Amino acid sequence: MHSTYAWHSQTLLNPKSSQEELTTLSQYGISRIYLGLSAAQLQTPSQTGYALNNLIKRAHIQGIAVDLLLGDPDWIAPEHQGKLLSIINGLKDIPFDGMMLDIEIEQSQVPAEQRVALWAQTVELAIQNSPWLVTSASHWRWYSKSPAVCEQNKSLSSASLMIYSTNVEVIRRRALEAQAVCPDAQISVSQSVESILSSQESWAGAAGFDEVRGRLEKALAGTGVKSIDWQDWDSLKKIPPRAAR
Repeated sequence: MHSTYAWHSQTLLNPKSSQEELTTLSQYGISRIYLGLSAAQLQTPSQTGYALNNLIKRAHIQGIAVDLLLGDPDWIAPEHQGKLLSIINGLKDIPFDGMMLDIEIEQSQVPAEQRVALWAQTVELAIQNSPWLVTSASHWRWYSKSPAVCEQNKSLSSASLMIYSTNVEVIRRRALEAQAVCPDAQISVSQSVESILSSQESWAGAAGFDEVRGRLEKALAGTGVKSIDWQDWDSLKKIPPRAAR
């Protein structure tokens, strides 16, 4: 399965452009969207809720699932965890297919030695309070450094590992290493198509997405990887869906 991050959801939620965006997503073989919401969108719950319900109905007709995307490193701090729970509670009646919690541990302001434990605690709170299945994203390195992460994965729909590399053998090896450390986890792999990253970390500038997708699917065959998550949709659209022949 291929999923993509849509941090900026205005085009998808706009009824004038929503259908065209969904059609384009299908052309790229995307079957799940991680949908971000801005502070302004969250402050207009009635209007946003109406748009979300319409988008989800349209997406499902095309076989595309829609997950809520949330990510703020400040939520790791115990005094800010309530903000995350408040957002989840405010959207609990929206029929999302799941929730992606993408919290960059390294960007948190809490002391470095406390970050992984507090991150695991925050994700667990989200799992307990979410009406949807939860996927959690983090850098692949944490899966060899924190037993708490492996234990928590038993409650997750999927654990998405950020393995930003264009070396498919490296991606395969790291995915297998994570599976070996956390054998009960449902593993997904996050890949970048962002132009701000180097060519060793991002697939930006590829001749066609079909070629990249094919190489990764072949490399990850037999690893048990559940999904490839593309960061992000705005960047992915700059790559042609198919390479010129």
